[in-house]
Amino acid sequence: MADFPSIRESDWTLFKQSKYKRQVKTPMESGKVQSRVIHTSSKRLFTIGWEWLTATDYNTLETFWDANLGGSFNWTHIWTDVIYVVRFSDDVFPEVETLGDGYMLGPKELHLEEI
Repeated sequence: MADFPSIRESDWTLFKQSKYKRQVKTPMESGKVQSRVIHTSSKRLFTIGWEWLTATDYNTLETFWDANLGGSFNWTHIWTDVIYVVRFSDDVFPEVETLGDGYMLGPKELHLEEI
């Protein structure tokens, strides 16, 4: 299994995480709603991002995204150093702007979901 590339760590100000546990909700004729969980365990969602990256780091990240979209890989949490097995959530790679002199502005939101 692949490891997330060794590039500059996500900016802490752009890092977000949340937790989810899917459920099924069935409306009843009386107006009440019956619900039950689908999964037995909860999973985490992560948003990582960069205010800027070097062009080299950006190219490494984009190549990794191309090679691993649809698959899973190891990613190390930036606060806890816990390794999670994750996948990319989005089908579109976040847009960036060229800053010149070998730097890119962004990508500011790259979404990962725990498997």
